[in-house]
Amino acid sequence: MYLGQIGVLFIGLGLLLLASQIIGTGCHINKENKEKYRIISLKSEATRTSDEQMFIRDNWFKYYATKVRNISFMIGLPLLGLTFLFDYITK
Repeated sequence: MYLGQIGVLFIGLGLLLLASQIIGTGCHINKENKEKYRIISLKSEATRTSDEQMFIRDNWFKYYATKVRNISFMIGLPLLGLTFLFDYITK
């Protein structure tokens, strides 16, 4: 009984993570900008130039959306596998 509920929970989490992947499709930062963002974000705000500050302001959402998409894929895939395992065990 509890394994079935855990399976339903995993399906829900997997679908939530899939939805975050689909919604964030247009929010991708390329490899060069990702590295540039990382380097600039390590600087204190007082030492950033106005161009660097504008770059951070324009790309912060893309940077974190890309991180969430990568992590959600790594979490969602095992959850889907565990769901099928729990489904197999409960039957």
